[in-house]
Amino acid sequence: MFGFFKKKRTPLDAVFDTLDKQSVKAIGSVATVLDMQLLLCRNRPNYTAELQSKFVRGYLFGFFDAALQRLGSPCKSEEDAILRIIAGHSIVFHDQNIDTIQYVKDSVNLQDDPTYKAAHQKGVDELFRCFGTEERKPVGLIKYFMELE
Repeated sequence: MFGFFKKKRTPLDAVFDTLDKQSVKAIGSVATVLDMQLLLCRNRPNYTAELQSKFVRGYLFGFFDAALQRLGSPCKSEEDAILRIIAGHSIVFHDQNIDTIQYVKDSVNLQDDPTYKAAHQKGVDELFRCFGTEERKPVGLIKYFMELE
């Protein structure tokens, strides 16, 4: 009636408002593949802290970056691509207490870091193998968390 019961809009709502339904569906499918990897790692020591690591950030960004290329998701600009990557991260982190917009901004600032770059490339490679002719399951995040012990 007076807006008391309206859901408060968040900055992520604005991100999703800019995207077409087909893109959101495609990004959601890619996010599900990543979410399955992370689901297997949630009981690992320092899981939450490691989500902030250069490796995890690079891998996730690379995976989504490659997905935009592979799935032919039309990006009008670099900003449009970043919005799609933010949307993907928000789906992956839907049940985590992570500010996905800030997370992606911070990840972009790591682009020159060697650890981040290597993880980004791993994410790219695994996405292309997963959705390419090989159809190999991506396991980069699982291996990373398993090797932490």
